[in-house]
Amino acid sequence: MNILLVEEDHFYASMVMGYLKKAGFGNIKHIDNGVDCLLQVYEEAIPDLLIMDAHLSRVNGVDVMQKLLAHKPGLKILVLQDQINPRRSDQQFSGPFIDIIPKDDQIFERMMPYIHIIHSESIQKKRSRPVNNLLLTFKRFIFAP
Repeated sequence: MNILLVEEDHFYASMVMGYLKKAGFGNIKHIDNGVDCLLQVYEEAIPDLLIMDAHLSRVNGVDVMQKLLAHKPGLKILVLQDQINPRRSDQQFSGPFIDIIPKDDQIFERMMPYIHIIHSESIQKKRSRPVNNLLLTFKRFIFAP
């Protein structure tokens, strides 16, 4: 599973990455700003999960999310936020993201159920690739007149 972590605070990002690696998720990329996040998703591989800080300095995290979801509607995003204010969150975040997770002492307990579900979905997606089409193409190539 490919995870993209967008977090400006390098110490906090290394803590999250360390926890995820300890949980068995090794393919994690860290980006510290929204502009590079947009470039990464637009030009390179699209991650299975995007874990993103809501408050980025160069480009607002909400704006980044809206642009990403316009480009890739099925993108799964977990939003990390310093303080949860339900009224403010409802106004700011309107879109198909997974959840808003507060940055507190229970962040990993709140994140891991989502990560495990997305991991299971990505495994199912990879298993359901049309291998039969590959075999048919191979047979046609081998047995072609």
